[in-house]
Amino acid sequence: MNIQNNEAGRQAVYNLANVACKCHGVSGSCSLKTCWLQLADFRRVGEFLKEKYDSAAAMRIGRKGKLELVDKRFNTPTPEDLVYIDPSPDYCLRNETTGSLGTAGRLCNKTSEGMDGCELMCCGRGYDQFKTYKHERCHCKFHWCCYVKCKKCTTLVDQYVLSGAAQQSKPEYPEETIQTQGGNPWRNDIHRHGKPGTTRPFTSQNVMLPGF
Repeated sequence: MNIQNNEAGRQAVYNLANVACKCHGVSGSCSLKTCWLQLADFRRVGEFLKEKYDSAAAMRIGRKGKLELVDKRFNTPTPEDLVYIDPSPDYCLRNETTGSLGTAGRLCNKTSEGMDGCELMCCGRGYDQFKTYKHERCHCKFHWCCYVKCKKCTTLVDQYVLSGAAQQSKPEYPEETIQTQGGNPWRNDIHRHGKPGTTRPFTSQNVMLPGF
């Protein structure tokens, strides 16, 4: 299996390589041209191999110790195809053997179609919505010399958390949590089930600039 997949990876890199050329000559006449193979962008190779991974063929070890298709209805893999023997673990559920923490209780982005999107991360279990008061510095002004004076703005935002499976316990959320992003503490008041919260007034803060 490893020999097959290693060869498929080498073929992918070779087939995606680009031919780059450089001209030589007086005043750019290109009387002589030098060409070489240039590796494709790493992301392009990765996306190509990801497509191969999604369509990989399920194999098993036959009586003679060689790989054979599990389902004979599919075509025999070519040297450019990926194969597998053991199915991938289900990372949606918690599994201490594989080290997977599962996705239950994680925050997701409702509007995203990427890896952080709720539709992909929820694994069909759905998600819950709750309100969060996010406090952050805003309307900052530089004062001579030498400090920055900021106000503290409060914003009510929607957040989404993945629901747990039947065998997983639903995470509990405290009424108030402290998060740190970029060294600046953000205070989030999490109110479950639409419970009303309190909005604290704006405050001003003096922040010393680095190097002063």
